[in-house]
Amino acid sequence: MAKANQTANGVSLVKGGTDKKKNATWKTRALLWVGSCMVMASCLVGNAAAESNYSIDWTAMGDMLDGVSGIMPNFGNLIMAVVPVILILIVVGFVTGFFDALLDGIKNAFSFLKH
Repeated sequence: MAKANQTANGVSLVKGGTDKKKNATWKTRALLWVGSCMVMASCLVGNAAAESNYSIDWTAMGDMLDGVSGIMPNFGNLIMAVVPVILILIVVGFVTGFFDALLDGIKNAFSFLKH
C-alpha cells in the first residue's frame, strides 16, 4: 500500500504528498472566479452610474405579497387551532403511558407467584 497516493477529496492524507497539478487547477479556478466577480461588479457599478435618475417599481412586488398573504392563514389563528389538539394528545399520551407503566409494575411485582 503506497502512502503517497492516499487522498481524500483531492487533499493529500500524507504530509509532503502534494499534487502540483491539482493545486495549479485549483488556483486557476479561483483566479477565474475572482476575475469574473470583478468584471460583473464593474458592470453593475457602471450601469448604476450611467443612470442618474433611477427608481424601483415596487407595485409588482406588493401585489405578489398580497397574493401570498391571502393564501396563507393568519399564524395566530393557526397556532390557536393547533395548540388544543396538541395538549389533548399530550394528556392522552401521559395517561396511557402512566397506566401502562402501572400495569407493568403490578405484573412485575407479582411475577414471583408464577414460579
